[in-house]
Amino acid sequence: MNRRIAAVVVGLLLAVYFLTLKSMPHTDMTYSQLRDQIAKQGSADSKEAIVRVIFANDDDCVEVQTGDVVEKVPIPKEDRQSLIEDLKKAHVAIDAKEPDRAGYWFKLISSFFLPILLLVGFMFMFRSAKKSNTNYSFAPSQDIAKLQNEVSELKTQVSEIKSSLDALSDRLSSNNP
Repeated sequence: MNRRIAAVVVGLLLAVYFLTLKSMPHTDMTYSQLRDQIAKQGSADSKEAIVRVIFANDDDCVEVQTGDVVEKVPIPKEDRQSLIEDLKKAHVAIDAKEPDRAGYWFKLISSFFLPILLLVGFMFMFRSAKKSNTNYSFAPSQDIAKLQNEVSELKTQVSEIKSSLDALSDRLSSNNP
């Protein structure tokens, strides 16, 4: 039973870890690479032109579309306005979108409720482990009682052996003149 609970807890922890890992932004391009590509926009050196840049209100990343590929690029908040001006000069389409609130709720739930759930799970595990060990009690009073019984049994055995030895010695002494 305890192994099942431990396996469930470990499984939940792994699931939360991989889900939060998946929700973390994956960066394909750096901010300096984006700036370089904006500077090369329209020149013969640029391999693929930036089609559009999508800003999210609360996000610190922008999505840059070059052809069919969309890449996430982290940008500093203080450089946001200058990036917008440079994109306008390079004639790149700028879009805005609402941030994804599902990630917000998942982060809130996992950061608040998951530790509480783990504490309750551990309390349940320890409580059930405590209940299952009641058959194997090692209380001092029971140990002393067991030892006293064993000592009394040994005393009776020693007295029986002593009486047998006395009877044997009497028999041997009566046979020898």
